[in-house]
Amino acid sequence: MLLHFHGGAWVTGSARLEDRLAADIAGECGMLVAAVDFPNAVDDDLDRTLQECIATTAWVIDNLETFGIDCIFLSGESSGAHLALESLLSLRSTGRHSIVRGFYAVCGAFDLEGTASLRDSPGSALLIDGPSALENLHRLSPSLPVHRRRGPLHAVLQGLPPAVHRRGTRPHRRRQHRDAFELVQRRRPRLARRRAGWPSRVQPHADTTGFHDKCLWEAVAERAAEREFGRLE
Repeated sequence: MLLHFHGGAWVTGSARLEDRLAADIAGECGMLVAAVDFPNAVDDDLDRTLQECIATTAWVIDNLETFGIDCIFLSGESSGAHLALESLLSLRSTGRHSIVRGFYAVCGAFDLEGTASLRDSPGSALLIDGPSALENLHRLSPSLPVHRRRGPLHAVLQGLPPAVHRRGTRPHRRRQHRDAFELVQRRRPRLARRRAGWPSRVQPHADTTGFHDKCLWEAVAERAAEREFGRLE
């Protein structure tokens, strides 16, 4: 099963927006797909939203037999990727993360402090209004426990399943996401010395080339990226 978390800056969107994406992945990859319809943080209570996502993920893990499966994949775009990764880290804290066989993110919002490029982004940016996005982060993150307020990018990323991170390649997208991935790269040597690196890789969406001989979770990532960026472009 692919358990997917929609984007929308934590305050907009719903699982219904993912119906087409979910149907395409289910049909083309031959797997169950569930889009999580979590409550948006419209009252600035991001912690409640996150706890709902963590509880949903845990419930799925506890009821695998109900669906006739023995593993899941987690995915999300933008703010949904943040919720998916925090849910994965929660599973790791209880020793149940091995059931997750892969993680896939599109333009993940993993740094709740705001990357340097986001902080420098003007209000005239094509896709993301930098000042508004930062204001959103500053308004929502205080509701989280202290250890989660900076975002999962600052967590110890050890013992996690293989991951694919998708980012844009056009100039107006590229800089906004580059800083986050550079921070991941800087963290990797420290993690590696502790023998605790995260086997992940970053792919621009232009690299989407089809299934070929890739394993299932990579195929899911390929198809999801095609659909997601197709909608944006």
